Amino acid sequence: MKQDHNELNPDLQTQESAHTADTLKGRVALVTGASGLLGQAICIKLASMGTTVVAVYGQNTQAAEALQSTIQDANGVCEIVSHDLTHANTPKEIVTDVLKTHKRLDIVVACAGITVRKSALMTSSDETDQLFNLNFRSAVDISRIAMRVMMRTRWGRVITVGSRAGGFGMPGQAVYAGTKAALEGWTRSVASEVGAYGITVNVLAPGAIKSPDDAVYSADEEAEIISKIGLKRLADPQDIAAAVGFLASPDASYVSGTTLVVDGAARF
Repeated sequence: MKQDHNELNPDLQTQESAHTADTLKGRVALVTGASGLLGQAICIKLASMGTTVVAVYGQNTQAAEALQSTIQDANGVCEIVSHDLTHANTPKEIVTDVLKTHKRLDIVVACAGITVRKSALMTSSDETDQLFNLNFRSAVDISRIAMRVMMRTRWGRVITVGSRAGGFGMPGQAVYAGTKAALEGWTRSVASEVGAYGITVNVLAPGAIKSPDDAVYSADEEAEIISKIGLKRLADPQDIAAAVGFLASPDASYVSGTTLVVDGAARF
């Protein structure tokens, strides 16, 4: 079983243009899966837009502390907290702690996730439970609890990180694809329930993302994947984080209940 990538990429921090800086100043953003490569990039992006970032991670304290230092060195605000999202009561504990410390919660990005690279027939019931508990249930639970807070302030952004696999399937990762498809169905439904409160709910569905040291794809796999991507490269984590920044921003105030696919025109 492969956990989300954990090594901090020193190139994640970029200079932000003037029109994005402080766009979300005063907002509090909660990001799960923050020690993973994509989670780090999302935290850095949101911090650059003026949010106070609460970065939730599992066990990789070294990566989380490096992320916090990166954000603080750029004059951003980042609090790191370790939680096991597979426990049913954890989402409520996280949101309660955020409110106790910051008195508000405006943005949730549910990025935590795992995958199993096995055929559907070889994926066990235990593995299926693990995938759905973290990829789907924890995202839904933390979003649901956060939305109750957002309803009181009549503003909120909920972004769950799905996958291109959720809409197109992925041979060899059928249950993983199923968890991401479930997020899409949930999002389309709940967005209509909370829209009147100024809350948008969306799925961000990345395609293949570049990782260091061939952590996910072998050289041959990467070459084959790139050949089927219109832009002829894997996504950088910043590419995906930029889309999160858009969905969290005022510019996306009328975007809700949708899945934003960011895959570089992949056709596979």
